[in-house]
Amino acid sequence: MVANTRKAARAGGIRSLDAPLPVRVEVDADGRPIAISVPKSRGAVRKKNSKRELPCQWRQVSEVLDSWRIDDEWWRKAPIARVYYRVVMEDDRSVTVFHDLATGEWYGQGN
Repeated sequence: MVANTRKAARAGGIRSLDAPLPVRVEVDADGRPIAISVPKSRGAVRKKNSKRELPCQWRQVSEVLDSWRIDDEWWRKAPIARVYYRVVMEDDRSVTVFHDLATGEWYGQGN
C-alpha cells in the first residue's frame, strides 16, 4: 500500500496519452499516402516543444488497409475534419496516419 503523503492533488501531472505526432507524408494523385517519413529508431520520441528534427527515413507504403473520414464538432470555431489511413509499411509495420483537412498537416497516431 502507498503511504498517504498528505500532499494536495494537482492537475500538473496529467498529460494526454497517445497524442498525435507530426509526420511527413508523400501522397499519390488521389491524396492517399504512398510513403511516410518515420524515425530511424522505433523508440525515438520528440521532446515536447522541441524544434529539432528527429533523424528520419522514408518508408514506402505497401498497402492501405483502411481509410475513413471524421467530421466532428462542426459547431465550434475550429471543427475537426480528418481523413485517416491505416497502412502497412514496407517493413511490415502497421501505422495509422491522418490528414488534418483544416490545417493541411499530417499526423501519426498510435504507432
